[in-house]
Amino acid sequence: MEEQIIHTLLLAAVKTDSVDGLRKLLRQLTAWQKRESGNRVRLGQWVTHILQTNREEQLRDAMTLNLVSLGWHAEEIHTMTGFSVQLDTRNARIYQTCFNFSGTRSGCLL
Repeated sequence: MEEQIIHTLLLAAVKTDSVDGLRKLLRQLTAWQKRESGNRVRLGQWVTHILQTNREEQLRDAMTLNLVSLGWHAEEIHTMTGFSVQLDTRNARIYQTCFNFSGTRSGCLL
């Protein structure tokens, strides 16, 4: 049951069409990944599974940026998913600034 909920939250965060909707989903995922020490690893496994079953580049980029927003580092994303992360792009920096919940929330509008 929990696996299906997290899977649904991950896909919803990729497909949402509003900033507020994305923020709400990322808050839920952040709370869940912090709840227990093993949840972060499990989250990475589910992301890897989703990306292996769906090879769309847009999905991979969105999922990767969501992991960045959840506080993951590029090396951690690469280790867990096998994908290289380009965090030095303008879009990635904007996304991380707007949705990073580990620091102060900015008022970005995308």
